[in-house]
Amino acid sequence: WSCACLNAIFFSSTIPAPDSDPACRPEAGSVAYWSQKITVGVVSATAGDFIILLLFLLVRMRIEERVEWTDEDKARRRRQWRCRTIAFWIIAVLYKSFCIFYVCDFIANVSKEDAMQLLEATAMSLLQDLVLKPATLAIILAVVSTL
Repeated sequence: WSCACLNAIFFSSTIPAPDSDPACRPEAGSVAYWSQKITVGVVSATAGDFIILLLFLLVRMRIEERVEWTDEDKARRRRQWRCRTIAFWIIAVLYKSFCIFYVCDFIANVSKEDAMQLLEATAMSLLQDLVLKPATLAIILAVVSTL
């Protein structure tokens, strides 16, 4: 939902008005049309990954080595971890709820053609996240391991 929401935010600022000249839109199937889809997909997937990284940094539990831990120190550390975990879940649920709401609101208020453009850009984002990034990482790791 994160990349779909970011795609919807991008498209809501770039969709021409209904009474604008149809020549302002890139022709379906043209290089400009697909370039826009790929660019929106890559940017939104990268921004969505950044948001996930921020959530990860919030919930990451640092391990601290000490010679001796008092019961108070242990309790304080557990409270910190519990508070951070609760904050993570609250922020994550609110963020995902906002994303779902925004995408549904976007789809409800645009033409069928614009909704299809959102779907195509979101498909590009998913293609990047599910295929291109793992394949690139696998190739890089394979090359590095042979050196």
